[in-house]
Amino acid sequence: MAMEKMGKHEQQIYFFLEKLGLKIFNIDDLVRHGLNRRVVHDALSSLAKKGIITRIRKGLYVKASPKLVYDRLQQFESPFLVASKIGGDDHYIGYLSAMQLYGVVEQVPFIVYVATPKRKRNLRYGNYEIRFIHLSQKKFFGYERRELAGDYISVSDKEKTIVDCLDHPEYCGGVEEATRLVGELIRKEKIDWDRLTDYAFRMKEQVLIHRLGYVLESLQDIHPVPKRVINMLEREVKPNVYYFSKGEKGKFIKKWQLIVKEGMEVGV
Repeated sequence: MAMEKMGKHEQQIYFFLEKLGLKIFNIDDLVRHGLNRRVVHDALSSLAKKGIITRIRKGLYVKASPKLVYDRLQQFESPFLVASKIGGDDHYIGYLSAMQLYGVVEQVPFIVYVATPKRKRNLRYGNYEIRFIHLSQKKFFGYERRELAGDYISVSDKEKTIVDCLDHPEYCGGVEEATRLVGELIRKEKIDWDRLTDYAFRMKEQVLIHRLGYVLESLQDIHPVPKRVINMLEREVKPNVYYFSKGEKGKFIKKWQLIVKEGMEVGV
């Protein structure tokens, strides 16, 4: 939608957003700078109808860039930036989405996974679904700030990404994809093994210890894992038998007290 098609208040607000450098914003971001709430509300409603801004949910918007406005196109801001804005203070991009940000995902997924100790509703943004995964407070750790498109987002660090994906493989493309991505991440990135084991123990999920031990040992031929790490995990294995993939029959791995699906390959 060309700029001359904007009304007076619409142009004022659009250029004000440009001046403030706001890509994702709500009404209060403008009102706190002295603008009239009713004027802002009406102008944003009109701009959204014209495709100059995109409404994500009630009161939250994404602004199109000037170039795209001139070209009469609608801009979709990075779904990671949108998810971070919605996630608030307590959240991080995790699971398959973190793997994507670390560059080991082959196909671009259309779900953005956001871990948070708060309960939030999933929502759609363009072709994407932003899916909030509720974590207990004890599991909410191990994330860092990363730069993305001139902004900053919270992302699980490499070690927590591995732990999270083995804790809940269903949020990382399923068991086989999760183990493949873990292998790719270990090959690609320098892993802090002490941090990885510390994270695994902090999660207090016994099945996670068994899965992680099995995966790291299976990766030995592809990428050497310190023997002390595998020994440390093995010492924590309990007599209880767990399924790697819940309910799926397969071969029994006695060392790790784990039933693994026949033919499942790790890191391939």
